[in-house]
Amino acid sequence: MNKEDLFTCTFCGVPLTVKHILTKCRNYARAREQLQISDHFAEILNSEPNNIFKLIQFLEETQHQTHPTQDRKSTRL
Repeated sequence: MNKEDLFTCTFCGVPLTVKHILTKCRNYARAREQLQISDHFAEILNSEPNNIFKLIQFLEETQHQTHPTQDRKSTRL
């Protein structure tokens, strides 16, 4: 993926990445806070059972939320 292929988070105006959604995105802040998810990406993804459980819960709770993206290329479909 090239820089030109990145999408922009419409809530925060930064590149939309997994790390952004799991650690910084304002749209998911409440879910992260309620589940007490770390703001350290490596900790979220480590193999400790409690962290895995929290990540799965986060994904389940946020699966129905849409995260609109804005393509950096206006001509891209």
